[in-house]
Amino acid sequence: MAQERPSDEQKLSNFLNALAGRALTMPEEELEAELREEGSSLEELNRRATRVFDEVSKDYRLGELRAARARYELRAAEWREGGAAIEVPPPGGCRAAVTAVFSSATSAGSRRFSAQFRDLKEFSDEDFVSCYRQLVMLGAIDPEAVEPQG
Repeated sequence: MAQERPSDEQKLSNFLNALAGRALTMPEEELEAELREEGSSLEELNRRATRVFDEVSKDYRLGELRAARARYELRAAEWREGGAAIEVPPPGGCRAAVTAVFSSATSAGSRRFSAQFRDLKEFSDEDFVSCYRQLVMLGAIDPEAVEPQG
């Protein structure tokens, strides 16, 4: 049976473990002598090690944030692409459909939806088209119930 080759991560881990083991078992005087030969000191070694540890720790913590950001970007692109494919009624139709959804939600006492302009009077036609597409994607508007533009 063939033995699996160690991954780069395993190689690095093995190297760091061996290095740490060597540093822990090396007499302090010998370590200081090696550092002096290299033109360094224990303080400088400590600063460099702390800096590396801080960078690795930060990268690890930011990994989840970067992954979440990537998922967000992917989902936002899906919404943009999906929204662009939705046929919309004329601006007056979008306005009527969106207004109906928001007024039915508020009249029923539901807080499911929120809009920046509650009275919707300051919404432009583009705002209504965008809102219409979003509400279709959310399933709040049935596009078959409104006559599409054509």
